[in-house]
Amino acid sequence: MSSCLIALVKRLRWVAPLAAVASLLVACTGTTPAPAASTTATTPVASPSQAQPAAGPLDGLRWQPDAVHVGDLLHDDGTHLWAYGSSGTRRLIWSHPQASVGFIAAAPGGHELALSVELTPSTGSQTSSLLYLLGADGSVKTVDSVAGYETINAPVFLRPPAATPGTLALLWIRLGQNVDKLTERVQSQVMMVGPKGAEPVAIPLRLSEAPIDLHGYPGAGTFTLTLFFTNNVPTRFEVLKNVGYAYAKNPDPWAYFGRRADTESGAGVAWVTPTDYVVPVAQLAHPEAYSLRLFRQGCEQYGSEVVYHGTAIDLGYQEQFWPILPAGRFAVLVMTKAALAAKRHHHAAYWSAVDLRTGRLSTTRIPWQQGAWEVVQRPWFVSPTRTPSCAGVHWVWP
Repeated sequence: MSSCLIALVKRLRWVAPLAAVASLLVACTGTTPAPAASTTATTPVASPSQAQPAAGPLDGLRWQPDAVHVGDLLHDDGTHLWAYGSSGTRRLIWSHPQASVGFIAAAPGGHELALSVELTPSTGSQTSSLLYLLGADGSVKTVDSVAGYETINAPVFLRPPAATPGTLALLWIRLGQNVDKLTERVQSQVMMVGPKGAEPVAIPLRLSEAPIDLHGYPGAGTFTLTLFFTNNVPTRFEVLKNVGYAYAKNPDPWAYFGRRADTESGAGVAWVTPTDYVVPVAQLAHPEAYSLRLFRQGCEQYGSEVVYHGTAIDLGYQEQFWPILPAGRFAVLVMTKAALAAKRHHHAAYWSAVDLRTGRLSTTRIPWQQGAWEVVQRPWFVSPTRTPSCAGVHWVWP
């Protein structure tokens, strides 16, 4: 596989400088990306589901699910899974063989975890990424594996749009390095554990759009899907929220999404409750307009509330990937430009917290380093059709 496309995938994975991604797309496809068209097309399957996924370094091991508690901030450094407390102290959850863990997902209460692991294949036919399920019984099983330099990103435990209350499913995204010259869509595929193992989820999309990120409150029936565009007009990413719960009797409830925000932040979306979610909104040409916006399920017709506005938070364009994370009901964890600059100079870097009620940005005692991070949230199920209160919030557009 060409080094050009390998470089493209690496830039997509870390959300590196997005202008460079665009230039790589031109070089790899031989064409300048065109604006998204109104024509719809079903997301192509990245690669066939494997009945027998490759085992990898963690399959068949044992872990201790009782060691994970609600409120833990989980971090995997490649050989150890740690749980951090608000004071910055940590305790060991699990020691495992060397593995490059890219993402962690926690089920409600943390009784199950999902870990995506990246490998270093020497040829395109070798396994390049794996997804493990750490079960409530202490087992560790491989649920998906991909080759061809694909990666497994954004695992999350959710209730699918048409599923009955209480149903829990593991979803994730397969991300490849190819760009379709006809649709100008980056190779990606939403996946879900089904009766036959890893199964693709078909989502209708327009030209040049590709799923790249999934976020939701664990176990909830509402979630956000982030799309990647091969052009950046007006931004590289678009955040959608599913509304398929309102069409549960429709034969294709996965076809219903509502647009929420355009952004060029690769930090993702933080669901602080099953109804409240925070989206970083940024645009490269207007860095002074960076904001964190609080959306509420059922109140989106009023817009969002600006819970932070400033330039201190890192935009996520360097190869120091960090995800915005919930920190209770009224705060999110972020990384500042100053903290990551310190890390690049081999000094300690710490997470910062944004108070969603005051907008105050403060430094925590929790150290940050490269790797996978996740917060364990308590089981909390709210019907998406329940009408929340939209009062007492200063809504603005978007």
